[in-house]
Amino acid sequence: MRAAEAIEKAIIQMNAAREVRHVDTLAYTNRVFRHLYSKAYIEMVNGAPDVLGWLYDYLDQPWKNERRRLALDRLNTRPFVKLLDQYRPS
Repeated sequence: MRAAEAIEKAIIQMNAAREVRHVDTLAYTNRVFRHLYSKAYIEMVNGAPDVLGWLYDYLDQPWKNERRRLALDRLNTRPFVKLLDQYRPS
């Protein structure tokens, strides 16, 4: 969030875009996923940053069952994709 806010501020200061829209994509996910993700992330940052780094590296690899991942992505991203379709950013 802080990085996105800094980028937004820089774009505005540079007058690099006619409009800047800062959207928290997590707000467009499933409520249960959002809660678990936020809670788990904060706990891992505070208590096990090495595990968090390992998890990022592990999950950066292609899934063995790509269909399952895509189904989860569709379920969780549908509201955000709808926003993008309506807004149509350049």
